[in-house]
Amino acid sequence: MSLESEPRGQEIDPENRSLARQERSFSEVEAVARNRDLEAVGFSPLFPSRLKELNDTLVILTPPRSSGFNIKLTPGAVNPVIDFERKVDMPFDIEIAGYETGNAAIRIYVKELLLGNYVELTDIQDFARQAFPDRELKFHAEPRVEFSDVHIRRRIGEKIPRDLYEETKDERWIEDTDEATRKGTERFLQGLLPTIDEDLYGVTQEELNRLTYPHEGASVDITFYRKFDTNQRKRRVSRKESMLASVGRQLYDTFTINIRNVDRGTYRKILTFYADNTFGSAYCIFRQLDFMGKAEDVERVIEEFSKLMQKTPYYRRGLREQQNP
Repeated sequence: MSLESEPRGQEIDPENRSLARQERSFSEVEAVARNRDLEAVGFSPLFPSRLKELNDTLVILTPPRSSGFNIKLTPGAVNPVIDFERKVDMPFDIEIAGYETGNAAIRIYVKELLLGNYVELTDIQDFARQAFPDRELKFHAEPRVEFSDVHIRRRIGEKIPRDLYEETKDERWIEDTDEATRKGTERFLQGLLPTIDEDLYGVTQEELNRLTYPHEGASVDITFYRKFDTNQRKRRVSRKESMLASVGRQLYDTFTINIRNVDRGTYRKILTFYADNTFGSAYCIFRQLDFMGKAEDVERVIEEFSKLMQKTPYYRRGLREQQNP
């Protein structure tokens, strides 16, 4: 956004000539929702209210904290460009994309695990029934290494997607990213634990408790050999030690919900949860939602996800504090 240079001695009107701000009010969101592009995709007039409900739910669940700002100035004799970005600490990132095919996509991602941001397995099953009616869903768990960044090599001339819209338009990018993660996992964990694939609605709390049962530690004997003994048969022992070593507390700590694709017999991941079994019964902490379908389906997912997050202890506590300041 550009600002014209002001004559010397005159102040910039704070109401009309303030620095360019990136935040938007929900009155503006409603105006955006009436945009013909959104109507063409298939979003309904209820889209703004559902988006506002999601926003209000997450703000009560985890109040955002302003941590400062960043100003970028591109000098110009007549029209200097000033970009103002307010920095806010908020664990949730949300993207919604629309396509000329009439489909839409939503991604909700949490950047840090919030221990009060948990729900029960039955809450997830209820959410799935309402958000994805008549769809086949799998409860999926496997030993998996979670990488913060997966770097994919692209051929010359192929661009790297910058947002949800470009990612979902590039089907090979999604497949390559998942394949890179899978290969990395195989390198470290293949063969250690079996993969669990069951009908979501057939999984019980007792089964989830067994999968995530905490293991405190293991007795380990360690043998150290001399550094320069290259011949395996003639290696000399340097020293031996025994210790009680901590191991992974849970055999499985992350599970996903996979949905069967309508046009083929494959499945794709739509929900990811971290399962914590610290006190003998597993509870589920939300990590990520990725869904693509018709705009009306995305709206339904937004509505039901808001209801799911309203069942978390953090939300209930925040709502009480808001109602009784």
